[in-house]
Amino acid sequence: MLIQKEINKTNYIDARVTKMECNYFADEVSISFDNDEKETNIIFTGCYEVNFKHIKEYAKEKPIKDYTVQQIPYFIQNIDVKEKDDYYTIKINMHPMYVDIQCKDIDIVKHIKIDINMN
Repeated sequence: MLIQKEINKTNYIDARVTKMECNYFADEVSISFDNDEKETNIIFTGCYEVNFKHIKEYAKEKPIKDYTVQQIPYFIQNIDVKEKDDYYTIKINMHPMYVDIQCKDIDIVKHIKIDINMN
């Protein structure tokens, strides 16, 4: 499947999730993650099913919104995409959170990181 190959090219394994958003009454879900070379944003649109599951045994010491990027405990382990009847079914493992999405479209946006502190 072409979209799975494109997602795999983002080198997402063990990448820190920097942001996850669910917008427009769950019609759009986006996940941003950082690897050494770039920030990648995967946008799922035309969503019909979105499920977030956080492991209860993983204690949240404070509200996640108060974490710095370096404190965010979510690292992508797997993104699995299946296609059936013009819909994508996506399973994301970013332990201790798991996300299941069913949607019509997937877009991948890559942003190259530039070090402004170059000497």
